[in-house]
Amino acid sequence: MPEENKLIISPIFKWYRIDFGGRAGALNFIERYLVDNDKKEFIMNRNKNIQVLQGRSLVTSF
Repeated sequence: MPEENKLIISPIFKWYRIDFGGRAGALNFIERYLVDNDKKEFIMNRNKNIQVLQGRSLVTSF
């Protein structure tokens, strides 16, 4: 949700965060496979300011 600086992702990115290279690695992975250029740009430009959400719960240790 770019207007709110929120990204809702699958919990698999939390479970395997080490394999993805932590938060930044997971966001880079997601960005790589997005087809919507606006969403890619959102992740690339606001990477550090995005709230990462898992379903409806905030992922605080991600």
